[in-house]
Amino acid sequence: MKQPALLICSLLFMQGIYAQENIGEQDSIAHSIGLKEVKVLASYSDRKIDEPVVLSTFSANDISTKLSNQEFPEVLKSAPSIYATKQGGGFGDARITLRGFGSENIGILINGIPVNGMENGSVYWSNWAGLAQVTNSIQVQRGVGLSKLGVSSVGGTINIITQSVDAERGGSVHYGLGNDGYQDVGLTLSTGLTEKGWAVTISGGRTWGDGYVNGTNFEAWNYFANISKRINKDHLLSLTAFGAPQWHNRRSNKQSVEDYENHRDGIRMNTCYGIINGEIVSTYSGYNEYHKPQISLNHFLDHQRKIEPVNLRIRFHRQRRRT
Repeated sequence: MKQPALLICSLLFMQGIYAQENIGEQDSIAHSIGLKEVKVLASYSDRKIDEPVVLSTFSANDISTKLSNQEFPEVLKSAPSIYATKQGGGFGDARITLRGFGSENIGILINGIPVNGMENGSVYWSNWAGLAQVTNSIQVQRGVGLSKLGVSSVGGTINIITQSVDAERGGSVHYGLGNDGYQDVGLTLSTGLTEKGWAVTISGGRTWGDGYVNGTNFEAWNYFANISKRINKDHLLSLTAFGAPQWHNRRSNKQSVEDYENHRDGIRMNTCYGIINGEIVSTYSGYNEYHKPQISLNHFLDHQRKIEPVNLRIRFHRQRRRT
């Protein structure tokens, strides 16, 4: 009786060792798979996903053909789950929602750097006027599934990538004309990537007009400069500076539909301004002047064993509001 029992125990013991060896091999395989190269660049995904609702990417060509004289975020309206509109009718007062969430719950990034306000997470698109001329791509990631950053991206992430060493050599001049005195002029020049690994891109422009809503005249300037150096195949340094000083009058009071229908100006009615000596003077909170330049230095290390994008950001801002 002892021999059969001893034989059974030996077989069970050997089976346990074999199972442990299999589990160890599976864990080893899992760990080796987990250590495969993963590219993380400014919360920008290059994965090909079967579900197009999750991810939308807009190229520079898409932006130039769809934007026209609209405000910058309005180019995203063609993507699923995005709603963008002009709020209050003033220049740069656009509002955008993603999956029903406002900008307070959307991560807005420029070259991987969050630009949401520190106090409440709001984004004022008038601060980034002119970016359309130098944007290489915009990627919209709906939800938190693809987000790699700890920002308030419950609704999703919108990442704007500006031109760097990928800019083609050449330049462009543009002039736009629209209703209500709208005019837009700009210049962009780029050296492209030189033989010594340098690339320089500069851009500037001016936008002004009277605004569709009465008393919402505006003037905005924008500038952009990027100097990049491809040190070798693994290292890239990119220094970017941009800003958009602007002032604009706006309509901040809310009125009922009946007020608009009974007023002689209709939907162009604006109770936030008056005229003194023939000049438009805003009242209450109908005036905004802002300049928030941003300087960032990016170091991209691309190696088979290590990928470490490092961002250094310097931000200054000057604000004046009249109420």
